[in-house]
Amino acid sequence: MKNIHIFFNELRLNAGAIWLENDVVKLSVPLKNQNEITDNFIINNKNQITSILHQNAIFSRERFL
Repeated sequence: MKNIHIFFNELRLNAGAIWLENDVVKLSVPLKNQNEITDNFIINNKNQITSILHQNAIFSRERFL
């Protein structure tokens, strides 16, 4: 399983983004990268992802990029 930082970098390289909006994790990812593996990774790592996004004040798609 990849770590969260690798996941974030892969999102950036594929023109995707992840951010918090009203404490809800939002995801923008190209159709070709939408799959069960990505969904499961986010679900299984939601607390850590939320924490990293919150610590880095990533509250919009633009802040992720």
